[in-house]
Amino acid sequence: MRRESEFPRRRVWRRVSGRAVIIVLGLLLVGVAVFGRAIAQFYIDALWHQSLDRSDIFWGQIWAKATLFAIFFLVFLVVAGINLYLADQSAPESFPANVHPFVERFHEVFGHRLRIVRYGTALVLAFFLALPAVSQWRDWLLFRHSRSFGVSDPQFGVDVSFYVFEMPFLSFAVDWLFAALVIVLLLTIAAHLLNGGVLFTSSMPTVRPATKIHVAALLAVLAAVKAADYWLARYELTTENRGLVQGATYTVVNAQLPALMLLVLIALLTSALYLVTIRTDRWRIPFVASALWLVVLTVGGIVYPSLVQSLVVRPNQEEREAPYIARNVEATRAAMNIDDVTTESIEFRRLTTPDVMGDIVPFENVRLLNPQIMLGRFSFDRGEVAGLQIDDLDINRQIIDGQREQTLIAARELDIDQIPNPSWQGRHLVSTRGCGLIAAPVSEVTESDRPNYFVPEVERPELYFSPALSGYAVAGTRVTESVCEGRPNYEGGSGVQMRGFMRRAAFALAFLDYNLVASDAIEDDSEVLWVRSVQDRVEKLAPFLDYDGDPYPVVVDGGVSWVIDAYTSTSRYPYAQRIGDVQLSRSTGLSRDANYIRNSVKAVVDAYTGDVTFYVVDPTDPILQVWWSAFPDLFTPLDQMPAELRDNLRYPEDLFRVQTELYSKYQIPPENFFQRIGAWSVAQAPSVEPRNPSTG
Repeated sequence: MRRESEFPRRRVWRRVSGRAVIIVLGLLLVGVAVFGRAIAQFYIDALWHQSLDRSDIFWGQIWAKATLFAIFFLVFLVVAGINLYLADQSAPESFPANVHPFVERFHEVFGHRLRIVRYGTALVLAFFLALPAVSQWRDWLLFRHSRSFGVSDPQFGVDVSFYVFEMPFLSFAVDWLFAALVIVLLLTIAAHLLNGGVLFTSSMPTVRPATKIHVAALLAVLAAVKAADYWLARYELTTENRGLVQGATYTVVNAQLPALMLLVLIALLTSALYLVTIRTDRWRIPFVASALWLVVLTVGGIVYPSLVQSLVVRPNQEEREAPYIARNVEATRAAMNIDDVTTESIEFRRLTTPDVMGDIVPFENVRLLNPQIMLGRFSFDRGEVAGLQIDDLDINRQIIDGQREQTLIAARELDIDQIPNPSWQGRHLVSTRGCGLIAAPVSEVTESDRPNYFVPEVERPELYFSPALSGYAVAGTRVTESVCEGRPNYEGGSGVQMRGFMRRAAFALAFLDYNLVASDAIEDDSEVLWVRSVQDRVEKLAPFLDYDGDPYPVVVDGGVSWVIDAYTSTSRYPYAQRIGDVQLSRSTGLSRDANYIRNSVKAVVDAYTGDVTFYVVDPTDPILQVWWSAFPDLFTPLDQMPAELRDNLRYPEDLFRVQTELYSKYQIPPENFFQRIGAWSVAQAPSVEPRNPSTG
């Protein structure tokens, strides 16, 4: 029989064990909260790409980011490690007595672990300095897969590919290297201080020769790297916006470029002077050179160009800028693809009533219905089903009575905020899809002046993916999907199956939705559909392309597909004019700084399965060639596009607006450009903002 004195010990042991369990569970919960969701999102993203047979895109981006991180991490670690090793090798054999009290205290705290602290600090700094490089993965792939444009810039004679593909990454690498070397310099100085390289024997500290040599060498390297930065900055000036037009104009060529070359020489001279200091131990001359450097940077980079612009260019701007305007006109025409335009003269004459009555064929397909005006009418007349909405109208072409006619076409998309059953099952398992299209000829109306509606015949009217959709749905569950009445549950097979507890838990954690684990209606072969907005879908698969703001539906192979015009663009085409204030659609992906655009790709999203195909319509585009080289399985040649789809392609709205606006100015000869002789005034398009559905 146990003694009574033993019982308190048992209770203490249990209490300690309980605390340990609580601590462990707490740490696990914190770990799941901090890292678990990120891991879950990474996992389901991999599953999402795999379900679309696009794992090459997912892992291609991951590999590019990992490669960049590894390169910059190792570069900093090697450079910092070498300098710390040299600082240790040049340290005095015995630790001096006349050091700063802070250094003594530091040695007392860390003792023999001081070297581990230094190299550990370098390791941590390498990690944080390598992180920004990950975001440069696009520039890295452009750099690696560079292709020639076959066009040289008129200032430096360098192929345009250098500006578009190579210079962005080189500029980042040089800027990063300069910042990294500054940190290495500070780390090295700190190492010398801790090693006793600086003695405090009087009011002025005494620096050991080995420390001076090391610091001078690093300063020389810093100056040389800055010289390389100035050298690359010369090419950046070809897209400068200082003069009348974009590009290296008179002031840039005759003031800023010489100033940059002078800065290159001064930086190299300063670097050489710091190296000379290693032998002479005279620091005054390199310090003076550094001060002169700052003066030239201010005067040559800011003051002198401003004086040239004010005193030389403005009084004779037309004459001074003439050759640079010619460069801008030629480059803009080429970059915006308006350099090969055929012009035809049209003879106008007054039409009479007999003329019109004698030939009415040209008037049979005149557009009577305006998409912006008719959106509210379509919504009122054909958006009566709860949970469906008509969010946009598009112009398309349909065969009606054997004739090809222009039509207004709209998709009846799912409106998740207006569904009859707003419960969790109603939002995610029952109301999962829109339903079909509605169309009307643009050239006719009914007796009541309403559109003459008709429903295009499709075998699969369900719209699981559309521009207005967001959130996620679980299809193929035990409950019956509604909205598109009479249609079976989803059978597309392009979602992510929910088989196994691990996947359900990952989705629940990623979406912060416990119901995905607890619901009995979800089966192993149920499929999660998310990224249901067609714009978000194509951007997730090909984030390096820009997209038109107006996807439009097309009937293809018995179903509905969404066509989205995809662009390649850059803001680095030398001398070309940027888009600027051109009127674009609300959700356009084009940057207003872009000065080169090509509609090289048509992205097609199947509204039922969510499958995405990127068809190449301009294989001569160098930017597209680079991305095609980086992701060879992503793009599909145009000749593999179904004829039914090809017949419904249209010219991109955003590109048409950009080209129209710029051509109105750039169709005139360069010699007339300054005075705008012969420039056109292009009428602005009607509002491109979708109207809210009204009841009128």
